[in-house]
Amino acid sequence: MAFQPGDVVCLKSGGAVMTVEKIATPAGTSREAVFCNWFEKNKPQRGHFAPEALEIYVEPGPIVPFIA
Repeated sequence: MAFQPGDVVCLKSGGAVMTVEKIATPAGTSREAVFCNWFEKNKPQRGHFAPEALEIYVEPGPIVPFIA
């Protein structure tokens, strides 16, 4: 999947909801990474991740009770 700046993503393993800032190759590496921003306890955070570790965030819908 090709991410774009502004996409809202999360790690496939769970965690914070993040916004894609840019896609670039970090210094000292040869692989492209997705640079993201998010908040943790109201403090801004930044990091970069392998594209394979991310997925587009889908907000959960309302819980609908099952009536049999």
